[in-house]
Parts: sequence; structure tokens; C-alpha cells
Amino acid sequence: MVLEKHGNVYEDDQFGCLSWSHSETHLLYVAERKRPKAESFFQSRAPELSSDRADERRDKAVKGEQFVYHDDWGEALVGKSVPALCVLDVESGNVSVLEGVPEHISPGQAFWSPGDTGVVFIGWWHEPFRLGLRHCTNRRSALFYVDLTGARCELLSDDTKAVWSPRLSPDQCRIVYLENSALGPHQQCSCLRVYDWYTKVTSTVLDVVPRHSQGNFTGIYCSALPGLCWAADSQRVVLDTAQRSRQVLGWGTGAGQPHSCAACRHTQSPGPRPALSREAGGVLGPAWLWLGPALMALLVSS
Repeated sequence: MVLEKHGNVYEDDQFGCLSWSHSETHLLYVAERKRPKAESFFQSRAPELSSDRADERRDKAVKGEQFVYHDDWGEALVGKSVPALCVLDVESGNVSVLEGVPEHISPGQAFWSPGDTGVVFIGWWHEPFRLGLRHCTNRRSALFYVDLTGARCELLSDDTKAVWSPRLSPDQCRIVYLENSALGPHQQCSCLRVYDWYTKVTSTVLDVVPRHSQGNFTGIYCSALPGLCWAADSQRVVLDTAQRSRQVLGWGTGAGQPHSCAACRHTQSPGPRPALSREAGGVLGPAWLWLGPALMALLVSS
């Protein structure tokens, strides 16, 4: 029954998701959109094997497109071409494919909006063709919202950038995500942005660092934000990033400037972790908690 609504379910970390609604009555996931059945112009069936239902399916089949090539998203995403947002009603068992997503967009990394009024997702442009996405955070994409009642799709971010890894705060007021330039270098420095759901205002927490200076924060270099990156107070975000050979702890204010930064490096002495030495000028305040290699906490707003 489910496979009559859509194709294979996406289990990857590029498009795939498995998100409970806040009411815990619906489950959101991504699957391959069902294509119309295609067959040859010369397809035939023995009379004794035909049936009314089979004849009906044949009437709906697209003639002459049995061997038409459909491009997919490449490395590690072979066979994944047209993702669709799907919702399972846990109580009734009914599965529905959400409408309203633009045809030139491939949706993924979706979650329920505040109040379960719709779905927030990342949409990747796949026209004129699909470029590989694995390890490619520079593909044109944006943050979208599709309303469940009117199937209305709304753009929430700049549509000329590359956007990914959106995370909703526990108080359901803000969405934090990573962003960088589209079509620039692979794995380039990213900026951390926050979208306020109720004021519709997007602010920059930490911007791209165009040129690194010795002893300062070098910017964000990570492939994704942790799934549970928000602190319980909805004021801080925890993420990991490469900072040359060091781990750097820092936190930024709503103005987008780092408020405090302490650069730390591993010592070679044996013994239990953490084995860290603070460089001159580094200050670790009472709110800091060392969580592991290259982890840092960011204050989103004061």
C-alpha cells in the first residue's frame, strides 16, 4: 500500500529525515517520488493473463519511455532523483505525499514547523541538471516552508546561496542553519544564521572569516550541525569545527561578533581527558563545558 504512494524511503543524511510532529500523531519522512509506469510502444500481453486492473494500469502507462534516462544525485545518492516529502498518520496508517513543493526543487532535511502548521525543509535546485551533493556544500539551495492546508510554499532564506543543516530551537521560535556561497570552493568557510519564526527576521550569529589572522577564530568549517545542537534554554548552539590543529571554544552574541574565545590544544601528556592547556589571553568562563574534540558553544542571543 505504501509503495503505491511513493518509491523507496531515503535513509541517507543528505535528504533523509524521520521527524515526529509536535503532537506525536504524524511522522515526516522523505521518499522517492513515484514515477508513471513507462513501457515500450510494442508492449503486449497474452489475452489469458490480462485483467481489468492490469488493463487500467496499462492505459495509464507512458508509451515509448521505457528506457528514458533520469539523472540522479550522484556519489552515495545513486538512484535518488526526485525526493518527495511524505507524512504518515500514525493513528489511521494513511500515507500522504505533500504537494506545493516547486518542481525545480529537491526537498530534504525536513522537520515540522512550530504548531505543526507545515513543514520546513531545504530545497536544492536540480535544473538544468543534478550535480553531486556528497561533500559538496556549495550547491545552490535555500530554506523553504510549505503550508499543509493551502499547499503554499514560502522562501525563508536567500535563494542565491547554499544553505543546509537547519535546526529548530526547543522553544520553537528560531531556526539555526549554515550558509555559504553557491558555486564557490568545496567545504569553504560557512556562516551561522538564525531565522526568527515570528518576526521573520534573519540574523547572522557568526559570519564568514575571509582571511585568518594569527590567534583569532578562523571560521566555521563543518559538514553539518549536530541533530540536537540547541541547548535546553534555546540560547546556545553546540557545534564542531576544524580550526587548523587546534580546538577552539567561542561564543557569539546576537550582533554576530564572538563575545569570548579561548584557543586550546591537546597536550601530549598521558592521563585522563581533558588534557588541555590554555594559551595566553584565553579565558574559560564558568558557563563553559568541554564536550569533546573541537566542540564549542555559541551564545545565539543575549
